[in-house]
Amino acid sequence: MWGVRILFTYLVVHVWHLGLREVWYCMIACNVCKAVLLSLPFMTGRYRIS
Repeated sequence: MWGVRILFTYLVVHVWHLGLREVWYCMIACNVCKAVLLSLPFMTGRYRIS
């Protein structure tokens, strides 16, 4: 996940020439994506407690 976060931060700053606000949006989007991906097993019912 750090690779994705750093890659998109680099793209935001050096390729698209955007500012600090967009870097923070990138960090927030990364956290939201992680939360959604981690909650999918719970929402689909594929998580079992042994």
